[in-house]
Amino acid sequence: MTSEPQKGKTQFLQIRIQLNRSSRLGLACEYLSQHNLNQNDEVKQFLEAGFYPLAMSVQGKLTREIAAECIGKLRGYIYAIEQLAGLESMPAPLPRHQERDDRDDFEEEMVEEVLPKPPFDIDGIYKLKG
Repeated sequence: MTSEPQKGKTQFLQIRIQLNRSSRLGLACEYLSQHNLNQNDEVKQFLEAGFYPLAMSVQGKLTREIAAECIGKLRGYIYAIEQLAGLESMPAPLPRHQERDDRDDFEEEMVEEVLPKPPFDIDGIYKLKG
């Protein structure tokens, strides 16, 4: 990775990788290329969802909101892969309840988990499945 200053005030980070076309990453990049997906946007979304929380954590700036947003995006990818492979979707863990002083009267509330929208067209996956 290199950081290259551009004209003006903005600096861009340029990432270049070499990979074997038959490797897993090579096949994934080939898929993006062959299916006319905007590779730059798809890769940026995935990298952000996976690594932005780590970068924020190192800086001491990771919030629950950032984590939840990124987890939601990653769950979208997981859901799409499960659908493509014909796997049963794994239920998301329910959030922990805050402790209350009146534990004897506490009734567990069911929280409906809403699956995030996958960051790409799920109907296209069904078409690929045949």
